Order: sequence, then structure tokens, then C-alpha cells
Amino acid sequence: SPDQLYLAVFDYGGHAVYSPSNTPFLSRKGLKLLVFNVSEPLDKKCPPSVFISGDGREACLTGISDLTNWEILDDWLSYIYLTAPEKRLKIRQPKELYVPLVSLVATHKDKAQQSYSQGIDEWLAKQSDYIDDKLKSKEVAQHILPGDDQNKYMFTCVDNTRSGECKQGKCDQGVLWLKKLIQTVANEMCHPVPARLLMIGKVVKDLRSGGDIIVVYQNLRAMTAELKLIRDGKELAEALEFLSDQGLLVTQFLHWRGTRQ
Repeated sequence: SPDQLYLAVFDYGGHAVYSPSNTPFLSRKGLKLLVFNVSEPLDKKCPPSVFISGDGREACLTGISDLTNWEILDDWLSYIYLTAPEKRLKIRQPKELYVPLVSLVATHKDKAQQSYSQGIDEWLAKQSDYIDDKLKSKEVAQHILPGDDQNKYMFTCVDNTRSGECKQGKCDQGVLWLKKLIQTVANEMCHPVPARLLMIGKVVKDLRSGGDIIVVYQNLRAMTAELKLIRDGKELAEALEFLSDQGLLVTQFLHWRGTRQ
């Protein structure tokens, strides 16, 4: 119901080293918040990824990526575009948008204000114009929520030094706006869940009760068919998508000797 929403939230690592493992976890629906540091120029080279090596020392992953901040964002948009279904969704806007929906979130507004105190509005407008120019004629732009008269795409700025809880008067309007956005999209996408999908979720939990982290497709299909929860492969595909969106199962097909398994 609109007053009681169940949200499944996935927080993805933005480092290049995580890129190969992100795609299987991207759901085909929902809202994606694409986050970037607005205090840094979008055409600036992204710094090398840093990680802690096995012996506890800090190390850099050199040579993995020589991309700009925008190219990193563009890669994420490509991942989202490749996982999107053909189905369209109308989300209380005059234009029709593809799912999954994308909202651009610009963090570190506080740093940008320190660096560009004399012209923060001009700087934000410059960043917005850069994004508008890069997204021209790109089909993936049809996933991005539209902005106001000044910005073609929704462009929410967040002050990292403030809380969204309005404690001691420290309210960040960007965070509050994102909360309202998530509520609006969730209400729009909210729909009844067939009982059979919930029962299939229980079947998956039963198959994994022995400690196995892998559920074999054929075993799941046989068990759900035996319980008369599915009638064909199309209904099972719908169930797998639901389980993936809920974070209960990551669907990964392997191609083995010319067959999709």
C-alpha cells in the first residue's frame, strides 16, 4: 500500500575492480540513483582505485582505468541500459520513460561551494550542460528522469555535511528531495505480488537450506512445476526476475557447449 512500502536497496561499489561483478545484481526495474562528485570536473581523469592488500598495506590498481569522471558515469548508464526490459513505464510525467528509472545525484555540494563560492550556480549549470551535451541522441537518456526548465535531466545536489533527518536545523534539501522522489517512484511502481511468487521464494529458501549458495535452474523448474506454481518457462522467467529484484536470487545463465543453462 502507499503507506507501507517494502524497498530492496542495493549499494554498488563504484571502483573499477568491482565492475565485472555488478551487472548480475542490476534489476530490470526500480530506480537507480547514479551518484557523482559535483565538486570535480566531469572531464577530469578519475584517480586510480585504492585497496588494502593481503598484508594490510595500501595499494593502487594502476592501469585498470584511465577514464574520466563522465566516462565512469557513462559506463554505469550502459550497464543499466543493457539490463532494461522492453516494457515502458509511465511515471507521473508528461513524457514516457523506460524502466529502470535513473536519477542523477550530485554529491559534495559543500566542497563545490568552497571551491566555487563566487559562482556556485554557474558551476552547477556548467556541469548540467556538460551532461546534457553528452546524452544527446543516446537512447539511454530515455531512462533518466527529466528535470526542470533549467536542467533537461533531474539533477539533485546533496551537501555531504548535512543530515536528511533535520536534526538541529541541519536539513539538506537534496536528501529530503531524494526521499520524496523514492516515495513517489515506489508508489507509482507498487503493484500486487501474486502469491505464487512468494511461494517460489520459499522454494528457493528450501533449496538453499542445506547451505548451498547455488540453485540449479533445472531443479528449481522441476520443483515449482511439481507444486503447480508455474506453467511454463515464461512464468518461471517472471519469477526469477521477481526473486532477483528482492535480492533472494542472482540469476546468472552459463553458456555451455552452445546451450543456455
